[in-house]
Amino acid sequence: MRRYKCLTAWTVGLLALVWSASAAQGQAPATPQTPQVPSTPAEQQPTSTPQANAETGQNNQFAQAPAAGTEAAGGFDTAMIGDQVGILVQRCVPVPHTFTRTFPILLGCNFTYIPIPLDPAPPIVLFAPAKNGVCTPPPPPQGYMLSSLPPTQVMGTQTQTFTEIEQVCQDILLATRGGFRIGENESPQPQDRVFFDYNYYGSARTGIDALGNVANGNINREMFGFEKTFLDGDASIGLRAPVLQAQGDGGFGQNDFGDLTIVTKFAPLYDHATGDLLSFGLAVTAPTGPALVTTDFTVHDWLLQPWTGFFLSLDRWYLEGFSSIAVPTDSRDVTIWFNDLSVGYRLYRGSSGSLLSGIIPTMEVHVTTPLDHRGANQLITVPDFVDLTFGAHLELFNRSILTVGVNTPVTGPHLYGVEGIAYLTFRF
Repeated sequence: MRRYKCLTAWTVGLLALVWSASAAQGQAPATPQTPQVPSTPAEQQPTSTPQANAETGQNNQFAQAPAAGTEAAGGFDTAMIGDQVGILVQRCVPVPHTFTRTFPILLGCNFTYIPIPLDPAPPIVLFAPAKNGVCTPPPPPQGYMLSSLPPTQVMGTQTQTFTEIEQVCQDILLATRGGFRIGENESPQPQDRVFFDYNYYGSARTGIDALGNVANGNINREMFGFEKTFLDGDASIGLRAPVLQAQGDGGFGQNDFGDLTIVTKFAPLYDHATGDLLSFGLAVTAPTGPALVTTDFTVHDWLLQPWTGFFLSLDRWYLEGFSSIAVPTDSRDVTIWFNDLSVGYRLYRGSSGSLLSGIIPTMEVHVTTPLDHRGANQLITVPDFVDLTFGAHLELFNRSILTVGVNTPVTGPHLYGVEGIAYLTFRF
């Protein structure tokens, strides 16, 4: 509002100056004017120094208006880079465990035999091995009889080997939904564009081996999409179509299509000159890709993701962010709260005809919070975690944007080790 008041004051002053000049010309007398004495060089004062002109030219180059057919320089058409890879499902494998145990066993008994009365011979002891845990006294030797004393048991040990089958379960990462999070290569600004995204996730939890350990693999994700504005650029609708490849048992095979996501966008508060706005919309993810297969059931549901976003330009700096809640249509699926914030700096702004017409380094923080399925042994879940994205937007010919970046988790269970990012966006 302050900016608009200043612009209005300058406009009124300029009109008053033009009107005064016109009135003075219309009322000037026709008599010859007195010749003016030319000023000496000492009296002529320069309006600006060369250094000031150079600085002004540099600032004007940064803040220059874009070429026809593109949006205002203030917005610069940047989009968040994103971070979402997938959700966790529980997978179990039968794992045999072999162990040994030692048991005491009865080896036999010592029986005492005494001589027949009036026989001076000493008593003797005879050993009888046990059979099926029972000792049977051997026949008495000649001239002896079995003593009434109980036999003495001879004990030993025996080792046995056992094998048991145990179900070992692990939470495995599934990326079948693709980039359904609203902050995946998305701006709060309605835009006219087509785009291609590539994401690489290294050391991801893609499987479980025969011993029940997590098997790490790699996930490659490509995503094709477009966005088209309407209502004089205040609204838009877009589509995302992901393609997925993974190494390991990630629940989908090679070159599978993921879930399609439709993104609607409306900015009720939008300053088209600066790009500042407040917007909201709905992202709908359809179950067009493989289902989520757990140990007990299969889920193939829709996701409804209402969201709100903002863009705020602060000279060369800018802030943009999203907050959304992904609500599944199946209660066995997890509800997720996403919060994303990006800060960027317009480092360089070149001419509209140059190959590299803009450079914007950016940093993002992403917070993922599950709103349910937080207990132990949940079959579908998402952990609480925070990750950071570092990247840069490279504007080409003032029309296309090449985005490169890297992402890494910083808290919570690390679903992957590192993410590499490369996006290409063409505006029309």
